[in-house]
Amino acid sequence: MDILKNILRLSLLTVASMTTALALDVRPGLQLEVVYCENSDGSNGCAEITHLSGSVGDLELDPLTGNLFIAQAFDVSIIAEGGNIIAIDPSNGTVVDLQMRKRVGSEFIDVPYIPFFSRGMDFSPDGTLYFGVSNLMLASWRRTSATDTGVFRTLSSIPLIIDVEATSNDDIYVGVDARGGPQSIYRDAILKVDPGDGFFEPVLQLDEILALNLPIDPPSIMSRIAVDASGALTAGFSKGDIFRKAADGTISLIHKRDQSAGGVNNVGLEIVGDMVFELDSASGHLYAVMSDGSLVLVASGPELSSTSNTDSALVYDGTSLFFINANRTLYKLSATSGTLAEALNASLGTIDISGETRFRVNTTTTAVIPEATVTLGSGQTTTSDANGLFSFTGIQAGLIEIIVTKENFNPGYYTALVTASGTVPVATEAVVSQLPAYVAPGIDIEVLANKVDDGIDGSSDITMDVNGDLYVMNNSSATISKIDLDPTTRVKLGSRVVVDGVGGGSSWFVAVDQNLNIYSSFANDGVFQVQEIPGDIVHLTQSTSDPSVVTDQNGTNRMISTARDVDGGSVLSNGTLIMSSGSGGTDTFNSLVSYNNGVEAIYSRGIPDGATSPVFANNDLVKTGSNDTVYVTNANGNLVQVSSSGTVELVWPGDGSGKPEGIGGFSNFSEDLNGNLYVRGTFIGAPTTVEASGSLRMISADRSQLITAVAGIRSFSGVAWEADGKTAFIANKDFIYRIRSINDRLIAEELTSSNYVPPSTSLSVEPFDATRPTEYDPSYYDKLIVQTDLLTASNPTEPPAVTPSGGSGSMPLWMFAVVALAWMRRYRTA
Repeated sequence: MDILKNILRLSLLTVASMTTALALDVRPGLQLEVVYCENSDGSNGCAEITHLSGSVGDLELDPLTGNLFIAQAFDVSIIAEGGNIIAIDPSNGTVVDLQMRKRVGSEFIDVPYIPFFSRGMDFSPDGTLYFGVSNLMLASWRRTSATDTGVFRTLSSIPLIIDVEATSNDDIYVGVDARGGPQSIYRDAILKVDPGDGFFEPVLQLDEILALNLPIDPPSIMSRIAVDASGALTAGFSKGDIFRKAADGTISLIHKRDQSAGGVNNVGLEIVGDMVFELDSASGHLYAVMSDGSLVLVASGPELSSTSNTDSALVYDGTSLFFINANRTLYKLSATSGTLAEALNASLGTIDISGETRFRVNTTTTAVIPEATVTLGSGQTTTSDANGLFSFTGIQAGLIEIIVTKENFNPGYYTALVTASGTVPVATEAVVSQLPAYVAPGIDIEVLANKVDDGIDGSSDITMDVNGDLYVMNNSSATISKIDLDPTTRVKLGSRVVVDGVGGGSSWFVAVDQNLNIYSSFANDGVFQVQEIPGDIVHLTQSTSDPSVVTDQNGTNRMISTARDVDGGSVLSNGTLIMSSGSGGTDTFNSLVSYNNGVEAIYSRGIPDGATSPVFANNDLVKTGSNDTVYVTNANGNLVQVSSSGTVELVWPGDGSGKPEGIGGFSNFSEDLNGNLYVRGTFIGAPTTVEASGSLRMISADRSQLITAVAGIRSFSGVAWEADGKTAFIANKDFIYRIRSINDRLIAEELTSSNYVPPSTSLSVEPFDATRPTEYDPSYYDKLIVQTDLLTASNPTEPPAVTPSGGSGSMPLWMFAVVALAWMRRYRTA
């Protein structure tokens, strides 16, 4: 993933309870320690991986025992049972045996965890646990008597629950995402649930937020919720937007983040008194949104960031804040004296800083960037001058974030610990270029299209039509772009947006058939079909009362299928559209669905001959290769091949069993139309960091190894091939790259030639290119950087004496469990 993080690390905080040193910066007045951690070999004071999966569902505190409960989500492949809920004693970091009862056949056995998976849970004050069950329903675990131990009961059939909050007065709130339900009634909503009979009703819906007409991209799938003592609702969305609905009904945007990992940014939320804490795993930052709307950076560092899974969770115990994300480490944040609120409200004095904006020319050289916008996390902004110089006066000292932006450049994100004394001691890291860090010998790469000139905005897929033109799905702007290429020379002739309003930015694929019909999903509500309008744009609008109706500007419904959770699609030679319906839907769950001339059918359920279970697991992306072979990638990383005759084969297991390494979940796949197979994603056990974080690799002919073609790219997004196998087009967020064989032969031949040299283990994530000019040239689209050795502080003012700023309120808690087949929904009339 292209995470655009360039953390400027200042101090190493040694945690007394662990042998690990944390490469984290923490705001003065606060301390951070590790409560529990895991890694593969149990080194550095961490336990071996036996309990946590890295896919965080939720974190809550049991009011009866004080133990921390950790929920793990359903798309986990490395945990027995496919996900569970464990408990950890925060006083000593040990895993607690919950002695739950699990049915095995006709008997019950004791197990040390709750044997179900969930993304949302919370405890009521009496210790009742409410949780979403396997994305099917809301359940409860009541512990009013010894006979209830390990007994779970269905409360309400609300599917696809992403978060649960229980308040001190026994109100239950549930967040449901865009696929959620009841289907076609509520999407991206917070529901209030009666804990007695399970009746629910919406208290915040996405349409209320969209009605504000804010000058931002529409928020996408709801991912986290929180409720404070006043009844105010806070909702986080998968692009990092956070909204609050006050008790009087007023809705406001309280924070927005543009960084994402894995295409999403599911920011964890927790309310402490009048502060909202958010853990942004995409940037590796922990923030506090204060009562006046100001933002305080609490902690930052690479250990808090993630390259693919951005789920995170936080909980407050009345004194300390506990949080966890995909790094399988549970942290405890507390004030060195007083409360968190007092430490965060305390002034550290004001200071002036100055610096210089530059861009990286190669691994050793930088050049000045004039007129770049420099913004502090507190909202103050300025512009660097013709020499790249900038300054701020009177800023609050502490842990600050610096954001550098300029047209045609990726933004740069930095953190610095600024104190009221002298020069800021900043250690720099290599910057990430917009061009990949590694390209295999014999292959050339160039930027074909970009955000400014061509509207490429968070590209999540790319495909080529029968005329050789390219179509790009722009997830961030909810549009589809077309890039026209000369049929002979393949020079770019032009580009334009051809469809807008695509699923509110929650669509992930684009496919085009022989008749130039364009297909994509509208969020998770179905799949639409349109044709380009010469000289105009197809404008799509979804009905607020019926999500299965999506009309163009002429009022024509363009939805052709209501198959749920379709995040991948491809077209066969006969014009049949193959759709990948993953976790959504009932009849189409974990299936490939075919569509041709209005007729829809199940194409495959991913079951190999002679097998009893499918190799599909929340199947996601699908591409068509030669001979109408269909290739599917899954949440667990499995790469599956389905032949035109329906034969199913597991090409590469996601965990790498029997292979040298594994493939990350939701990886993308392509074939060069000459039988050579390529996979793009994160790679478990890859030999270098730059390869593991995001690369395009060829599967060798004997299917025994992965050979790297391009590394240091975003792990998510599509690849389209010229039929000759010598050229490919790579979608990479706000850019489209073209890679070509220099020697006029297949790229596959370059990767298997004797001249092939794999990436070095010492390879920087910034490529060396001595031919680049040392003067500013926007055509190179490099990341902006701050010349940090020139970032200085001056004119400090002493901070005033710290005065108590009021106590911090504690929040309720949550958790999960229960597998049930019933799909009952309870209603009552108002």
